Amino acid sequence: MTFKRRGTRERRAIAEQMVLDSARELLDEGVEFAELTVEQIARRAGISRPAFYGHFVDKSALLVRLAETVVEPAYIRADEELSGLPSGPEHVYRALRSVVDPLVADVGTLRAVVRTATYDPVVRKEWRRMTSRLSSSVATRIRQQQESDVALPGDASRMADVLVTTVVDTIGLHMADTDVNERDATSETLALVWRRSIYGSA
Repeated sequence: MTFKRRGTRERRAIAEQMVLDSARELLDEGVEFAELTVEQIARRAGISRPAFYGHFVDKSALLVRLAETVVEPAYIRADEELSGLPSGPEHVYRALRSVVDPLVADVGTLRAVVRTATYDPVVRKEWRRMTSRLSSSVATRIRQQQESDVALPGDASRMADVLVTTVVDTIGLHMADTDVNERDATSETLALVWRRSIYGSA
């Protein structure tokens, strides 16, 4: 009985991953999430529409799960890299790229999440939860530098929220169809915004 249940769980996990992979592929191909249908996802995954609902209650639940499997691990990697970097205006660009590069790799999903969070309360709430980890890490670093009189005074948490949101929205909404040079230039501009906001310097 135990082996049978384990086999069922494994088959279910495989089917769910197929649904997630299919949705990710469609988003990467440029299909807008608002226009993406359950039928399209199910067809790409090789399952029926009822089978889709056996894994996800709706598209919003699918997008939240997709964000967790793609975007949140990128935040974890970025947070780990940030913790190993020294602080100061001269290190902002490198720190920022540790955030930008992992997210650009899954920009189709990020774009869908950022856009959907503007009108879907479920996605917005879960997205806020996911981004709060990085915002908290950035706020801690800002406070440490404020205490050392390196960073400008102010509400570190609010500053971090605004800066992180600016980066995520810029990547999700404006970096999807750009080449490497354009992404580098955009990263430079974001770094300039961060330096001036945190340190008051260019």
